[in-house]
Amino acid sequence: MSPARRPRAKRERPRDALAALRKRCGRVSGRREASRFPCERDPLRTAPRVRWIADLDGRDLLSVGRVTPLGLLVTSIQRTLVLDVDTGRVRCVLPKGTPVPADEVILLASGATMSVFDPWNGAALHRFGIRGNSPYAVPLFRDGRLLIELGYAEVVSYRFDDVRRPPAVEWRSRFVSSPHLSGFTRDLVIVSFDAGLAGKSPWAVGLRVTDGSELLRVKKIETSCAEGDLVLGHDQRDLIGLDEDGRPRWKVPGLHDPFAVTASHVLCIQSGQERLLVIDRATGVVTPLELPFTIDGWLHRSCAASDDVVVCANGDRLEGVDLAGRSLWSWRAPDGAKVGAPRLLPGRVYAQLGARQVVCLEEEP
Repeated sequence: MSPARRPRAKRERPRDALAALRKRCGRVSGRREASRFPCERDPLRTAPRVRWIADLDGRDLLSVGRVTPLGLLVTSIQRTLVLDVDTGRVRCVLPKGTPVPADEVILLASGATMSVFDPWNGAALHRFGIRGNSPYAVPLFRDGRLLIELGYAEVVSYRFDDVRRPPAVEWRSRFVSSPHLSGFTRDLVIVSFDAGLAGKSPWAVGLRVTDGSELLRVKKIETSCAEGDLVLGHDQRDLIGLDEDGRPRWKVPGLHDPFAVTASHVLCIQSGQERLLVIDRATGVVTPLELPFTIDGWLHRSCAASDDVVVCANGDRLEGVDLAGRSLWSWRAPDGAKVGAPRLLPGRVYAQLGARQVVCLEEEP
């Protein structure tokens, strides 16, 4: 007689795992664990309901920025708001600046100073000066490292042993041409250059993330970006997927820069057309994504992607479609308010409504 089979354990959905983590955010260790949760999975797939709509005061023009498990960032030229992702209430008001989520803290770049705040309660933790010119672009953070593009000739890496304490300079790299810090993977920092110096063609370099030494150089690269372990380059004609040693993994002609990279796909816009294309990250196979509606606005500013679902802001609507172009759900804003670019967490969508509101959608229970 064969032994009875044990019932297979039900897999916990990422949204449920994240909700459990948020319940422990009263402690720093809980906030740190929640901040590192991988949020690119478990998109909203069915008809949503409104979890909350937050009304913001009208002192200045606000813009919804990034969302993390610890808060939704809303910025203006005067201040930075952190909204609670579960309730929509304002958790804290921080000074103006360029906010960069870094584990359980928020880094605020303002001039040559980087201030560090706890987004859970607004506590100012520390600040440190940036030696050299002021940051030229939004700093990048990953795995305890902060990368900053300074002025027109330098990239500097700061290493945090603990983000709640000041970092140390890990390395600095100087260039004779203006560098554009495009991103970094586990092993590489991607820096691209334009064609403005002595008629040279655009190119990009890959620096070792631990010491800034050059590991690879790719010719004719106009822009590049790094997501996970995939390095992307655009040479004015083709979109190229590179391995980290600089060898082409695949090449697709006639594409704009990618605007969304998920765990398995890259979303691009075909040059000269407002047409979405989906590229398999591993193989480079291209599939046109025919949306069942016409976008009222720029595609790359209206869409976000997670797994195999694309969420589009379209006038007064938010629309969810799969990678085959099938409509999954549609939600219309009250009073015909214009909907801003969507921001995603597992099982949720956040977006700005008009000039003074923010909405959070989630699936019906």
